[in-house]
Amino acid sequence: MCAGGGEDSEKFELERLRARGCEYFDEELSLDSRKEREMIDKSIIRKKCRLAIRNILKENTTDVELFNRPFELEYLKIKEVEKNIVDFVTKAIISTKFKELKVGKLGHVMIPKKDLCDFRKCAWIDIRDEIVYLTLVLLVADDIEKARIKKDSRNNRIFSYRVSAGKSNYLFDKKYHFTSFRETIIKKTNTKKNNVLVECDISNFYDRVNIHRIESALLSIEGIDCDIVSLINELLLYWANRDSYGLPVGSNASRILAEAALINVCFCTVSIFIDLLMITESLQRMPTPLINTSLY
Repeated sequence: MCAGGGEDSEKFELERLRARGCEYFDEELSLDSRKEREMIDKSIIRKKCRLAIRNILKENTTDVELFNRPFELEYLKIKEVEKNIVDFVTKAIISTKFKELKVGKLGHVMIPKKDLCDFRKCAWIDIRDEIVYLTLVLLVADDIEKARIKKDSRNNRIFSYRVSAGKSNYLFDKKYHFTSFRETIIKKTNTKKNNVLVECDISNFYDRVNIHRIESALLSIEGIDCDIVSLINELLLYWANRDSYGLPVGSNASRILAEAALINVCFCTVSIFIDLLMITESLQRMPTPLINTSLY
């Protein structure tokens, strides 16, 4: 049922936003004020979109080795092309309407895993769609990183995809990777007080993660933009054919969302005095072509 026009329509919209947990919407905040607030963030959207483009130029749209680097990426180096894409993405996101993103469906390729007749479904995302996806996620990436277990040089726990975008156009802190993860495990196993080592692997994590769980995890983060979360949720559901499960394998945006889905798991584990070490790693960069989540 749709609300009518005028004041009733505005009241209905404010109630809907408040029900979604957006703390900055109250009865005294008009929709015009909301639009004005969003326009202030326009420069931030443009900044994140340009970062998304630079990262895609640096690392491709995916790390799945089967997909060759598209020659069309070279067009992103043309300033006019970049400006047109940034203008389009910014306008679409500011509208807060999913249809304005104009994204297409995903393509999928089955990639062999280490066992016979065992495959992983990897996503092929159109270049512009990946820019839209990565821009949306980058707009909440800093909030996600602040909500995670803090980086600590003396007692590191989480080694995967710590957001730290710098001038190199890489999105993640290079000090946190599988090698440092393994080195820390070896160091801890050589400590006398540690007598037991338990390894847990969340099988097919990216394929099985619940999209609504990701949405709930994001909305629980203080200060996060609810409209951006809504657009991310709609995009993932659209790509999943409303199936409610799965993140596109291979995208940096998916890696950031995967970390968000595990925030509560990490804090819960540490709260019961388990010395947690965790990595959500794309093993495309390691000897076996898998993606898994390991908890130690």
